[in-house]
Amino acid sequence: MSSEKVAAFGESWNQMAVQMFKANQQMAQAWASAWSFPLGMPSSAVARKSFSRAAAQMQGATLRVLASGLGPVHRRATANAKRLGRVKRK
Repeated sequence: MSSEKVAAFGESWNQMAVQMFKANQQMAQAWASAWSFPLGMPSSAVARKSFSRAAAQMQGATLRVLASGLGPVHRRATANAKRLGRVKRK
């Protein structure tokens, strides 16, 4: 049973690392587009909208990283609960 936990947490860390890599790329792209304006400085309303969109994307990315990390552990725990909850027939 402990080997299942180690495997589940290893899978969890791997999926979180992959998701974090994707999130970092998306965040860098969002911040780069927020700072690059083709015709000089935009109005403050446009800048606020751009930065708030980047912040919302960062928050969503954080939630996706956490969800991807909990997935493998939850699947194993649910499978173990089902397996251990079965009634043994004699």
